[in-house]
Amino acid sequence: MRFEEALASVPAVLPGEFEQFARHLRPEWIEDALCLTGTASVRRRRLPAEQVLWLCVAALLHLALSSTRGPLVAKSARVQARKRLGPESRQFDFWVEEWTVSVAGAHVGDSKVERIANDCVLLENWTAVGGGNGKRFNLYDRTQKRWRQTWVDSSGNITDYVGSFVGGSMRYEARVVRPDGRRVRRRMTFSQSAPGQVRQLIEDSTDGGKTWSVGFDGPYARKAGS
Repeated sequence: MRFEEALASVPAVLPGEFEQFARHLRPEWIEDALCLTGTASVRRRRLPAEQVLWLCVAALLHLALSSTRGPLVAKSARVQARKRLGPESRQFDFWVEEWTVSVAGAHVGDSKVERIANDCVLLENWTAVGGGNGKRFNLYDRTQKRWRQTWVDSSGNITDYVGSFVGGSMRYEARVVRPDGRRVRRRMTFSQSAPGQVRQLIEDSTDGGKTWSVGFDGPYARKAGS
């Protein structure tokens, strides 16, 4: 069967929809290509040129029909993951940005916070001015209805936090063992202190929470152009 005859027979199979497909393909393109190539080898799998071209025709037909019938696949894994975790998983989105971090007006590091793993995990990539780096993995635990964070750094430290979103701020707590063996209760708060700015406050207590000392108090300022 010649190409024009095959092409003419398609409307009988797909009445009313072939016109959409025809917009993507001109019959003379295929005919000219067949005359020029005769046979073809694709990645050393010897396929006749006509088969290769008909595969292209099928792909174009699929695209043309898909554009009129709407989506042919299920919702993306990302959308499904968001639905499973619920709106609580978006509570920490105010931290997603690229930041310059300072303490008492001095630049101490840079941070890039992004969502990964189908938007289920919020990841901070931290780089200190004096060298060293670290990462924070944040996840909303829907079974416990709590936020969890794991901090790891280039010095071999690891800290696991558990927290909640309270009063517009993300509040974490952890139990830390210092190099000298002392056990410390630590709390860490992230809050939007101003537009384009997030404050990270880390406090430690060595007396079970009776008194607290500030270990880190630094604003995250959004980088220009980010």
